[in-house]
Amino acid sequence: WDRGDSAPDEWEYSTPNDPDGIGANNVLVLRDPNGPRDQNTGMTGDFNQMSIFWQEYTVWRLSGSGVIMNNVPDLRLEKTNATVGTVSDKTVVEIPAGAKFPDVNGEIQTTGSATLAFFSSFMDVRLFDGDGDMVISEAKSDWLASVQYQYRHLIWAEHDKQQGKVRWHAPHGSGQTVVNKSIELDYRKGAWTEQTQTPFASGALGETSTSPQELMTGEARTATGGLIYTNKSGTSYDGSGNNITAKVWSKPLPLFDDKGVPADDRYKRLRRIQLVMKATASSQNITIKVYGDFATAGATEHEEYTADMTGSNVTHNTLRVVLRDATSKQFLVAKNPRIELTDVADDEAWGIEKIILEYQVLPGKRRT
Repeated sequence: WDRGDSAPDEWEYSTPNDPDGIGANNVLVLRDPNGPRDQNTGMTGDFNQMSIFWQEYTVWRLSGSGVIMNNVPDLRLEKTNATVGTVSDKTVVEIPAGAKFPDVNGEIQTTGSATLAFFSSFMDVRLFDGDGDMVISEAKSDWLASVQYQYRHLIWAEHDKQQGKVRWHAPHGSGQTVVNKSIELDYRKGAWTEQTQTPFASGALGETSTSPQELMTGEARTATGGLIYTNKSGTSYDGSGNNITAKVWSKPLPLFDDKGVPADDRYKRLRRIQLVMKATASSQNITIKVYGDFATAGATEHEEYTADMTGSNVTHNTLRVVLRDATSKQFLVAKNPRIELTDVADDEAWGIEKIILEYQVLPGKRRT
């Protein structure tokens, strides 16, 4: 048990085979003699045969059988080499070996064993392997900068094991005092996404007679009646008709010349994009935007196109779009383009199997 405000860096534990019995010396003190006192934020049990004790800026591990020999319990408490702790153990999720994540350089890495993903007191997301930690949320640093530190204790994590995704819900934006948005890590693909309307204060996993997993989430705003939702089951935020926007961004695409040599510093004439897609509805429209070079969200795109995935629920459907400027009718020109796919309609699910970009590397470094 956490001893609370009277001893914010101490825990009490029961006597073996006596859950209600707490001896006078059954106390764990999580205190570094060479550093300031820290604040307990929770515990994660049974991780690699250890219990992990979280504080705001330190992480401790407890191992041993607990068996008492010569009046001494077999318990080993150690401070780990983690550089920071967590805002709450509600943000801690165990993800399996083989999980993918982007490192600080944007390269996709894979975990070699089960690890704990957590929201740290430095307001980022990290992995903890039992001893050290690693930042995995560099791609979402701009988003994380707007999480309200004052209300960090409200942050919590939701683990969708069926889909291989973890969502961290947080108060986001100036003046925000309750949870309203979230970011999601798809650890099967190693990709981050943002979700802009998730006003959920807590959640739980359950099952029914027809489904092995139901994601239940609780409304954070009492003004709406404290509702409970079956998450990820509809096409709108709250049944009011506000459609969920599905948006996929690519990185600036590293393109090569006809000899396979990187041509990042040379312009390319973009001719056509082909998308091999699969959808569950018989006809869905998708918006395709092409951005030049290292443009980010909000920048003016080169051009916008709309393609219809007619019949793609029956077979894999290939969408072919010629990349011409609507006014000049000239092919688009860029060095390292980015592709954005958006669907804001009240449609069914769709997925991308393959993207093929046809282009021509232009001679010289400044020709447009």
